[in-house]
Amino acid sequence: MTEHFLIAWDASNADADAAAIALTADALETSWEVLINQNGWLPPDQTDTCLITVVIANLDGSSSGTGGWTNVNADA
Repeated sequence: MTEHFLIAWDASNADADAAAIALTADALETSWEVLINQNGWLPPDQTDTCLITVVIANLDGSSSGTGGWTNVNADA
């Protein structure tokens, strides 16, 4: 867990050791720092009360997709 992110993985389908998780956490927090704190982007909805969950998985082509939800503003 970091200030803004919850990182999860299933050891049976993702080869993630402590160093890989730490590198991922650093990259995510650096992205937050640059995009939101430095560039002034608005943080995602509800991140003032909830962490953003990031799941590390090995998608070998047998998966139907990455899951998740995205909302696109077609008027922007």
